[in-house]
Amino acid sequence: MHLLWFNLIMFCFYFPSLILHEYGHAIVGRLIGLRLKSVSIGKGEPFLRIGHFSVARKQFWEGLYQSHPSEIPRRRGQRAAMLLGGVGANFIGGVFVFILSQLFPSPIMQLLALPFIQMSVISSC
Repeated sequence: MHLLWFNLIMFCFYFPSLILHEYGHAIVGRLIGLRLKSVSIGKGEPFLRIGHFSVARKQFWEGLYQSHPSEIPRRRGQRAAMLLGGVGANFIGGVFVFILSQLFPSPIMQLLALPFIQMSVISSC
């Protein structure tokens, strides 16, 4: 039964980790001079749109960050920074949750911290 709860919690943290990952790309893009066009979860026609964020039904396990201008920066360092922005955001989120779990130890925090950290690692790949 414990494994069932763990898997359910992991599934619930997948989408926040994916959103964090895509916004990591967006933050780095902004730092190098690109403007955010959209962040999408899934592909196809969105069924939910809030500002520049949207969720679609098809392939909802994938995320997409689009910038304006749409081309990826040509300099090698900027391109690498853009690609690592999502991984960095997941890493920072995981470290933040780990620190919170150590500062405020409680059964709920211990139950939720590990799946969030693991999902952050998984969604950064």
